[in-house]
Amino acid sequence: MLLILALTARSGSDRIAHAQATPQNFVPALGTIPEQLSDGTTQFVLRAPADRINAIAERHGFTVLGTVQGQGHDVFLVSGPSSTILSNGGFNANSDFSADQFVVSVQLDPDVLHFEPNAIVVTPEVPAGIDLNHSTVEILDSLNNRSLVEHFGSQAWYGYVNQPATSAIRLTDTHAASATGAGTVAIIDTGVDPTHPLLQGVLVPGYDFVNDAPGPASEWQDLDHSTVEILDHSTVEILDSQLAPVPLNPSTVALLSTASTLDPQQLPAAFGHGTMVAGIVHLVAPTARIMPLKAFRSDGTSRTFDIVRAIYYAVDHGARVINMSFSATTLSPEIARAINYATDRGVVCVASVGNLGREVVVYPGGFRNVIGVASSNSATPPVRSSFSNYGDALVSLAAPGEGIITTYPGGGYAGTWGTSFSTPIVAGAAALLLQVDPSLNFQKANEQFAKAVAMPAGMGKGRLNLLEAVRTLPDVIAPSASLVTPAGGTVVSGEVVISASASDNVSVAGVKFLLDGSPFGAEDTAAPYEMWWPSTSASNGSHVVTAIARDAAGNLTSSTTSVTVSNDFEEPTIALTGPSPGAIVSGTVTISANASDDIGVVGVTFQKNGAASGVEDVEAPYELSWPTEPEADGVHTWTVVARDPRHL
Repeated sequence: MLLILALTARSGSDRIAHAQATPQNFVPALGTIPEQLSDGTTQFVLRAPADRINAIAERHGFTVLGTVQGQGHDVFLVSGPSSTILSNGGFNANSDFSADQFVVSVQLDPDVLHFEPNAIVVTPEVPAGIDLNHSTVEILDSLNNRSLVEHFGSQAWYGYVNQPATSAIRLTDTHAASATGAGTVAIIDTGVDPTHPLLQGVLVPGYDFVNDAPGPASEWQDLDHSTVEILDHSTVEILDSQLAPVPLNPSTVALLSTASTLDPQQLPAAFGHGTMVAGIVHLVAPTARIMPLKAFRSDGTSRTFDIVRAIYYAVDHGARVINMSFSATTLSPEIARAINYATDRGVVCVASVGNLGREVVVYPGGFRNVIGVASSNSATPPVRSSFSNYGDALVSLAAPGEGIITTYPGGGYAGTWGTSFSTPIVAGAAALLLQVDPSLNFQKANEQFAKAVAMPAGMGKGRLNLLEAVRTLPDVIAPSASLVTPAGGTVVSGEVVISASASDNVSVAGVKFLLDGSPFGAEDTAAPYEMWWPSTSASNGSHVVTAIARDAAGNLTSSTTSVTVSNDFEEPTIALTGPSPGAIVSGTVTISANASDDIGVVGVTFQKNGAASGVEDVEAPYELSWPTEPEADGVHTWTVVARDPRHL
């Protein structure tokens, strides 16, 4: 997290002066004994066989508080003995028995596989006194046009869709090539605004690890009701409001209604961080799903155990990409183990490299199987952001991280700086690669991201070139195809509609139709895929119709069906065979006829004196009994009519 300019609205005629922020200087620490709890105990993360955990707890005076859900994870949260018990065992603040020695002593237990403090993790701030390359005024100017534009089924601010960062990574060109994202991106953060108009349609159920509750993992739970009312504006209110800048904390300036009575102290320091990260993922991969995992409190802090179980939860619930916009200078073996679990199952993990402006490794971005993301500007050629950590051995890739326009709770938008926000650009990019290659894993993603825009030493592979990464990834997934009409076994004649449905992981380039293996008509390059077939051009009898779907990579899939062509151009022949013309008849007389046709006679109808007599005879011999007694003496005329399939 870093300098954040939260924007819930802005009048086009307003000119708002540069707001100077003095962010706090956090140096994250992970792996130290955390502060004592109210009962004098401390918490630890313990990995051990589930059937041994109670015995371990009894030996060391632990209370088991929770476990990582899922089969075979065997990771537990335990509460350590009180400081008094530890003191009796030789450990207190003044003793030579250090905290590290206590951890080692438990680790020596043969049933304990690993033991570490449930340490505090923070979302890092930009160091104080940083010289940002973009001023708040410039960001406000980029949002001067607050008109709404269509963005994949939703309405979004123009400045969100068309911002410098999207041009820098060639996002529009990539979307035009039909790569818009697939799979689920899990975001381990402060939660999300589940009612934001841009996000609500792509969110899948997540989990709130702070409050131990499944569901939307909402950031709103961290605010009191009055603060929620001030921030929760609808889109119409945003467009119509008169706005003024309100400094909310040292790193956030919000544009709120001039009627707002918000007390800046009411808004926690990290409120909105998860919503902003989610908005960037959605900007890059608008058709991917987002799973919010709330492991961080609104003050920007979390603990090792919540992060560990969030990673396991993401993998076990189908996430294919995990975004981790946080960092720490000391590694956690249990977080490393959880990330190994993820990458072993094809999940791409992406993390920020930190905002200390130094060549220093941080975790989890520093792990070998995590894509560590640094921040650059959006200019060409790209330049490292002054606040971004660097080092070719420490950084995998850079992405724009200055003045990124993204979503903010309450239906608004924000301008943000930091590696926290360059990271979700790369996470979204991984979701685009996943659409092209559903078997994507860390190694494949890392190789594709290497096709980047070169930068000076210290920025890994360079700045993300999204179009090149997606364009050069082999698409080996063939499209699906299915003939819709005519149905198999259908008898057809005259003009016939041949239609097919087709889909692809990226896009269908076209559908071609064949008759008995030979193409007829040009390839149809846009849905609905169909053509008119004059079946009269084919001989009567059985024929095979085929539809072949093609994607841009040349992968093909075909669907076939058999139909019977029955076109009739000749009328049936018909002849009365009895009685003979001019015959004098009496009593009951059989009227009979012969009929034939090149396709087949459907039926024969007899007419007496121009009016139908009896029902149609549908099979030979064609005949009718005529009782003559009721008839008047004289001449009567019989006519016979034969009908073939053409006249059905």
